[in-house]
Amino acid sequence: MSDETKRIHIDIEQLFPEAARRVRVLEELKRSWPSVVRRDIALRSTPCVLGVNAITVMADSENTAKELRKMKGNITRALSSRYNCRTDKDFTLTIKFTPR
Repeated sequence: MSDETKRIHIDIEQLFPEAARRVRVLEELKRSWPSVVRRDIALRSTPCVLGVNAITVMADSENTAKELRKMKGNITRALSSRYNCRTDKDFTLTIKFTPR
């Protein structure tokens, strides 16, 4: 086998297990978003980044953002109980607006 045909395999999940887990949790959270926030809010928002003790959600308007801020407790409870993500009193909910 020549050097040109050798392949390098990097197992990202093994190198960065917590980051890989957060990616999986985020994908599942996107699918279950209507059960975390109200269905009407879920139609106008989506979680996009799951960090350590933080989440970023895209929203379509300031009204949707306002409703999401009221649901911060629902979001932290879902992350904690459904996905085993530790959250504490410093949990950050960041809301960004979808480009028009």
